Formats: sequence, structure tokens, C-alpha cells
Amino acid sequence: MALSLAVTAATSAAAWAEWKYIEKSEREIRETYDMCALEAYVSMCEAIEDGDAETAADALSRCELYCGQGEFASLRARILQNDIVDIDIVDAGDVIAAVGDGDAANLIADVLRRADRAGGATASVGGDSVSISSAGWETLRNKLDVKPEAALAVARRAVGGGALMHASESRSFPLVYAFTCKNGAAEVTRAGGRLLRMYVYRHGSAQKRGCDECRQAAVDFVDDACIGECALTDEAYDDGEYRYTFCGAFYFGGHRVVVPDEVVTVSVDEDGASVCGFDASEYYRYHKMSYELPDELPQMPDGGSVRNGLIYSNGELFWSESGGKIPNLTEN
Repeated sequence: MALSLAVTAATSAAAWAEWKYIEKSEREIRETYDMCALEAYVSMCEAIEDGDAETAADALSRCELYCGQGEFASLRARILQNDIVDIDIVDAGDVIAAVGDGDAANLIADVLRRADRAGGATASVGGDSVSISSAGWETLRNKLDVKPEAALAVARRAVGGGALMHASESRSFPLVYAFTCKNGAAEVTRAGGRLLRMYVYRHGSAQKRGCDECRQAAVDFVDDACIGECALTDEAYDDGEYRYTFCGAFYFGGHRVVVPDEVVTVSVDEDGASVCGFDASEYYRYHKMSYELPDELPQMPDGGSVRNGLIYSNGELFWSESGGKIPNLTEN
């Protein structure tokens, strides 16, 4: 009987300890998100006051990312139209006055969650209905946070060579785990554990490799980074290093569609065909879960052919005579 009670008590204590740990972790994550929401909101207001629509739109995207589903739909529409002269930011909610208060982060996050919940996908500006773009970093939304150990494994695999990497502080956006070693560094997103940026300087020398092998190394690295469908759109060579540009892509009507905003860059050292640089920040910033597409393919330009590229940019699908700078080494 005593043994049974002891086992029950131990089990209960373990369950309670686990619950407290989970509660503490969730609270810490929420507090971090609230701090990011506050920083982004203040940055947005400063950009509006400076008349900088591009910076304001980027900051608003960060606000929306860290505050759940609440969005400033009407404000977003005006920012995207660069209609921010004399804009009354108090209309977005009476939160500016609270910026200096200790509870400002929680207050702003709560207001942002409630803001324009019923606004839908469109807003009325000047009597006209305009489309509201989705907030940036969409594919990182609702991704589970990975633990530092898992992120470290991603960083080590990217840098290669069994690198001895150490955690370091990073204030970049989105939230990342940053790791450095003697000759390199890597950033892995906390949401989803995706490799965001990486660079490494390779010590020593290795046999020089041809352009085909270096290109394949870049393609394989992008695949290993779980980027998804991409098209190689450009390549350049300078002083022993190849630089490859990939863009996000998807298929529509049997044709590959290239999205030029969703950029991934990969640098490959000619010595050993080893990847020495990677940046997918623009890909994750602009890549979407879904795209608003027409019911039919756009009309082919006069004299065009299916080898010319389909491009999706600024919400528009069209044929590009240049194939979106896609070289002959790739095909649509």
C-alpha cells in the first residue's frame, strides 16, 4: 500500500513538474513575441512619421506575424499604396501613449490581436476596395519552436566538417538561433528550425572543380535546406567563387511559374565545390502558402514559346520573354 502511494505521489510530482515547465516555456515564448510586437509596432510608427512606406510595410508585417490573426487591414492598404502622408496612427488603436509603460508590450499585442478581426481580405480606402497582401514570413507562421539542440544540428550540417559551433546572441529578424565557429556562422529560425543564413571560410586547399559540379553542389544544398520547389535563375563567377541565384517556383497549368521576389542565394567555392555562403531570408520573407491565380493561363506574347518563362510578381501572372533570366541550364 505504502509503495503504491509512493509511486502515485512520484508520478503526480513528475506530472506537475512537467506542467510547470511547459507553462514557463510558453510564457517565455509569449513574452518574447510581445517584445517583438512592440519593437515592430514602434518601428512602423516611426517609419510612418518619416514617410518611409517600405520600412513601414516591413514593420507591419512583423507586427502581424507576432500578434496572431489580428491585422491592421485598412492601415496596411494605405501603406502599400504609399498613402501615409498625414496618416493618423492613433486610429489604429490608442496604444502610442502606452509605449513608455512597463506593460506596453502586452497592451500592444492584445490590441493588435483584436484589430480588424472582421476586416477580411479587403479594405475600403477612398471609396475603392483594395486587396490586402498577406503579412510577410507567412511560411513560418504557426511553426513549432525547435529546441537549441535541434537548431545546432541544422547549423553543423550546413557548415559541415563536424564544426565545433557555439551559440551566440542575435537580434536579427525573424527570431533565430545563431551559432559561430572559428571559420563560419549560421542562423537557424526558431520557428520550424529552417536554415536562414550561413557562411563559412574553408581552410586549406582542395582540387578545383568544374562549373557543372559546383552548380550541382548548390542545387543539392538548396534541396537539403528543405526550401521546396526552386528554379535556378542566374549564376556568376568571380575570383574562384560561383554565386547562384534561385527563385521560388510552383506549377500552374503544366508550366513552372517563377516568383522573382522569393530569392535564395548560394555561393560555392571552386576549390572542392564546397558551399561557402547561403541566404534564404528573402525567400522566407515573401514565400506564400497559396497564390491568387487566374482561372486560365495568360495569353502568350506574339512569337513566344513555352520555353519563355511564366512569372508571378506583384500579384500578377505573365509570360516573360527572358524566361525570368533563367539560363539554358534549366527548362520550364
